[in-house]
Amino acid sequence: MTITDDENLLQQQLQQRFESISHPVPIANPTLLQMASRSSCRQFTPETIDPDLLKTLCAIALASPTKSDLQQRDIVIIEDNTIRASINALF
Repeated sequence: MTITDDENLLQQQLQQRFESISHPVPIANPTLLQMASRSSCRQFTPETIDPDLLKTLCAIALASPTKSDLQQRDIVIIEDNTIRASINALF
């Protein structure tokens, strides 16, 4: 079985995110490749959000479906810039 460039790329992306993956990826599937290469890069403005809008957005997020409908999640809102910086330093 010949390993394609896509398989190599998928393997590298998985190993970068999950160091414990040591076995080769069996199939160069375009959907798996796209899913593995997804990332999130967010930039925020210094503007504050209306507290009522924030509560509404949190309620909607908490009402969204989850795997097996377990609903195991929390939303933590941190307004203090010093605390945010401390948390960001961990990543």
